[in-house]
Amino acid sequence: MPLFYGVLTVGVNGDQSNHEANSAMQSGMNPMNFFHNVERDRYSIFTEWAGNISDETVLELGARFIHTWSDAGDVTGGNPNQVISAPMNTPERMMQVAALRTGNDRVAFNDSDRKRNFNEVDLAAVLRYSVSSSLDVEVGLARKNRAPTYQELYLWTGSRAVGGFADGEVYLGDINLDHETSYQFDLGFDWHNENAYIAPRFFYHYVDDYIQGESTAAATASGADLQWSNITAQFYGVDLEAGYTITDNWRVDTGLNYVRGERVNAPGSDSDLYRIAPLNGRVQATYEQSGWMGAIEGVFYADQGDVAGYNDEQKTKGYMLLNLRGKYEPYHGVVIGTGIENVVGSKHYDHLGGYVNHSRDNGRVAMPGRNIYATLAYNW
Repeated sequence: MPLFYGVLTVGVNGDQSNHEANSAMQSGMNPMNFFHNVERDRYSIFTEWAGNISDETVLELGARFIHTWSDAGDVTGGNPNQVISAPMNTPERMMQVAALRTGNDRVAFNDSDRKRNFNEVDLAAVLRYSVSSSLDVEVGLARKNRAPTYQELYLWTGSRAVGGFADGEVYLGDINLDHETSYQFDLGFDWHNENAYIAPRFFYHYVDDYIQGESTAAATASGADLQWSNITAQFYGVDLEAGYTITDNWRVDTGLNYVRGERVNAPGSDSDLYRIAPLNGRVQATYEQSGWMGAIEGVFYADQGDVAGYNDEQKTKGYMLLNLRGKYEPYHGVVIGTGIENVVGSKHYDHLGGYVNHSRDNGRVAMPGRNIYATLAYNW
């Protein structure tokens, strides 16, 4: 609806989700519920306003209230009365110890209050100012929240079957987790003329109660490597887009992304956050004429050496890819596309990827090799 030389939007939204995960395996004499009768519901109401506060200035304001509710049912598994009778260093003794540990975890989980309520307030303000016909400046401030997922809350025992990210680690949840609160500052510039553009955007985010796995006594006691915990973190970096039109038919576009994640007031020298993508970018040259389009694209990822030592995160090598793409529109609305991704078929590994069979000894899961594709689309 129109309001004060702008547009006001109000609305509500929400979702309800239920989760169940059971195993046919036996732990002691009882089947195991990894998750049982887990429910997570979110409801929110929001308002946004965007309008011109002067001829050169556009302001956007937004606010959202979110209520997140979650609960989990009683679980089964293990045997808290298991007697450890098998000889040392035998498979039977390992099974007995696991059954006892899992049983104790199950009793503690079922005796706990698993209902959680999170009330979150998101706020955002963006100011865009046209310095000239070729330069715009944008400043953004925001407060954003994220409630814990059901896995972060309700992973109740150490089991490789609920091993988080297939990253070789076993995680334990924490029912008492707080929601994350991120304070964000963004500064962007957009310079453009008839033939070129460049748009860098710098950002800094300070996050209270950031949720990350940590080595804890509770995790060790439950047979897990890490437990989801609240820490203080910060992220900063830059996103860049740029391009240049060489002729009526040729143009070049490029993009660059860099983000650094650190733990604030880390207890030791290890302050790097886990699973942060390395410096990466792309360059594409495009030729267009009479319904035809052809492009050659180069993608690169740098080495990632800023890794979380607390869980022995492995470093990764950088890589480069070459992609070819084409498109033809024989009739209005009919588009035929084709391309080859990873032309040379190089073997490479994504720093954010998991490990084969959830074991670091097997190495990371490789990214796709050469991919040849064709598409047909009709738009009306």
